[in-house]
Amino acid sequence: MSATWKKGVRFKVDPEVAAQWLQRIHAKQGHLSIDTVRAALDSAPESIRSVITWNDALAADRYRRIEVGNFIRGLTDGDEDIPTRLYSSIVMEGERVYYSTKSALRKKEYRDQVLSQATRDIEIFTRKYQNIKELAELMGVMRRTHKKLVRYQQTSPQL
Repeated sequence: MSATWKKGVRFKVDPEVAAQWLQRIHAKQGHLSIDTVRAALDSAPESIRSVITWNDALAADRYRRIEVGNFIRGLTDGDEDIPTRLYSSIVMEGERVYYSTKSALRKKEYRDQVLSQATRDIEIFTRKYQNIKELAELMGVMRRTHKKLVRYQQTSPQL
């Protein structure tokens, strides 16, 4: 097996080193959990330890940012049969912000961003589950939808 970091993941440790370290924990424990990996970090090589924020104040601020993002993204429209997020992440004036999903879908620039994210989500989902035969029918629908979204994005002057 050859380990690589997933697209968009940026850790300053060789993925092979990280995979071997995790495999040793997995072999010893029989599985991985956040708690077993966290406990093993105390004796991990510096290259592994360096990917974790050990400054408590900085770690607390980063975690609060994650919590706030989850708080914003966690709200859905309870009046709809299929829940839709109340807020969508978009780039406005060079800054990533959350904007009312209903309003974003009415404004072409922001709608295009929401559709672009949907396209990326489809790509991620299909890559992650492409080998599960029970999902073959769903994958076909998703691939066709993905193709339509890509064509739309190629013809949209705003993307």
